[in-house]
Amino acid sequence: MEKLVSICVPVFNGEGTIEETLQSIRSQTYSNMEIIVVDNCSTDKTVEIIQSIEDDRIHFYQNATNLGMVGNWNKCLEYVTGEYVHFVSADDNLMPECIEKKLKLIEQNQTVSMVFSASQVINEKNEVVMYRHPYKKDSVLEGKKLAKKSYHARNIFGELSNVLFRAELVSQVGGFAKNTCYATDWDFWLRIACTGDVGYVNQELMQYRISTTNTTSQIRYATFLDDDKVMIQNMKEYGCLELSAMDHGIHRVMYIARMFARRAYMILKSR
Repeated sequence: MEKLVSICVPVFNGEGTIEETLQSIRSQTYSNMEIIVVDNCSTDKTVEIIQSIEDDRIHFYQNATNLGMVGNWNKCLEYVTGEYVHFVSADDNLMPECIEKKLKLIEQNQTVSMVFSASQVINEKNEVVMYRHPYKKDSVLEGKKLAKKSYHARNIFGELSNVLFRAELVSQVGGFAKNTCYATDWDFWLRIACTGDVGYVNQELMQYRISTTNTTSQIRYATFLDDDKVMIQNMKEYGCLELSAMDHGIHRVMYIARMFARRAYMILKSR
């Protein structure tokens, strides 16, 4: 019997891309999905667009009040009934074989807690501006070892839209951390990675869209540092990794350097 996969799509004012995003999900080669769309009090035509799409797999919910980005992500998790979960941001796209390929890997490896893949970065015109292949071949990697490597350097796993994980792990590691904005998904991936092995598919299965108006392009320096504090605290609180003062030092230096590089890149792309 095919396993049910819950595709979570949190959205706020996504009229420009939500139809394309949902179409990319509906076009998956794997069909046993529930598509959970949670609107966070949009003020544009987002709701109208979603309700115009006829697909019994779409389960549409509207929040009574705006819960903020993280609150809406966690609200999506409350509606999940599938054995596996895959989030998709309302301006990203999944390639047709995304769910099929990731599900195959995790089903064949019971020690794997999550699966991520190679990906593409696209701009507002749907032009591919970057290809990302963290590894050269399909792999099953030791979770805690990969988590520590990621903690030192960068979010190896990718953005919110690039990971499929076991739904049962949410109760074990907790949901997305409140009071975060930039490192929300990264922090969550680290906690899940520490529960088992991590699978990687060396095929571009997701498109991450960058723009001058998305959340991470507008984050202030102080917000990055605040997120970093929450992330470090979570690593200590959940006991995911054995981290020394040097580990935290490496993380902080790389984190700040990456933050400035991201801001410089977004400034250059906006010119």
